[in-house]
Amino acid sequence: MWEPIDLIIRWLVVLLILAQVLGCKEGAVGPAGRALHEAQGLTAEEETIDLGEIMLGTTSAVPVSFNLKNAGTSRLSIVAIRPSCDCLKLELSSESVAAGETAQLRMHVRVGAVPRDSATAAVEVVTDDPVKPITRLRVKWHLVSLVVIEPPQLNLGEVSSGSVVETSAVVLVTMLSASALLHAQSEHDDVECSLSPMDDSEEIPDERRRTSQIKEAVVRRYVLNVRVRTGGEPDARISRIRLSASDDQDLSITVPVTWRARPRFEAMPRSLIVATVSVGETIERTLRVCSTSSESVRLIEVTTTGNGLTVVDPGPVSPDDLQSLTVRFKAPDTLGPFKGAIVMRFDQDDGPTIKVPFVTFIQKAIVDSVIP
Repeated sequence: MWEPIDLIIRWLVVLLILAQVLGCKEGAVGPAGRALHEAQGLTAEEETIDLGEIMLGTTSAVPVSFNLKNAGTSRLSIVAIRPSCDCLKLELSSESVAAGETAQLRMHVRVGAVPRDSATAAVEVVTDDPVKPITRLRVKWHLVSLVVIEPPQLNLGEVSSGSVVETSAVVLVTMLSASALLHAQSEHDDVECSLSPMDDSEEIPDERRRTSQIKEAVVRRYVLNVRVRTGGEPDARISRIRLSASDDQDLSITVPVTWRARPRFEAMPRSLIVATVSVGETIERTLRVCSTSSESVRLIEVTTTGNGLTVVDPGPVSPDDLQSLTVRFKAPDTLGPFKGAIVMRFDQDDGPTIKVPFVTFIQKAIVDSVIP
């Protein structure tokens, strides 16, 4: 039977032996050994390179280089290079690096192929170093907008069909070359556009130039002038204006232009329906005419179809106002359904013709009987 003191002594002996064994292994690859091996691995002068500001929409590749030095005493072989995405095109100057020598890893980063919320790419360089086989490198950047448009979309709202509407927007653009100019082109003939430069252009601050892809860039302000000719028929439309630069700068921005054309002339109600009319009876109904034109217009021609249907000329129709038109109908002798129409034409060449149907049923005249 072991005494408690003997058990404690035996456990202390075991712990001392384990400490000696671990101490020998630690001495082989202990703190000093690990520091030595780490120093002998493949090291980069910069493990992370910041490209600074990259313009949103950039499609060309951005070049960057890493210098990889063999800090050890024996030759290292680079056995693999693992990029984090297809956005990197890699070129290695040498797959074998002698002690104290440096290999260069050149990259071309296609920023446009990276998701916008990422703005980073990485590479793992794998060597035959038994202690530190992997060296991780990273490239990061900050996406900035090349063009700021206020408002970003030109919504004209509801406009009169056949009219001309003008609007404008302010364009703030970063030009990568001081000699570059901005151009605007519309995709439809009924939308005209032009750019007027403003006088308050400014240069990029020096602190941004040092950490940015922007070298000789300037910020310019333009006024985008837009003139829209709406069609004669009411409809909803969308067009686009493309902004581009005169140099090789990657710039292709579209500005949507939307509107909804309403009829220039409207009649209310759109049809006149009378249940029954007796032969020889005369009735009157009121037709209201509205103009969305910017000028007063006049009915120059009002015609009717159908025997007994006449109209009183209402005179000029003021912009955005209602004008009453009196429609008279004297029922002919023909019994049964009656269909006619009021056709109106205004004194504007491009104004549409408005046709309002008139429908009723002609019945026999009701004769009051007299009781003697």
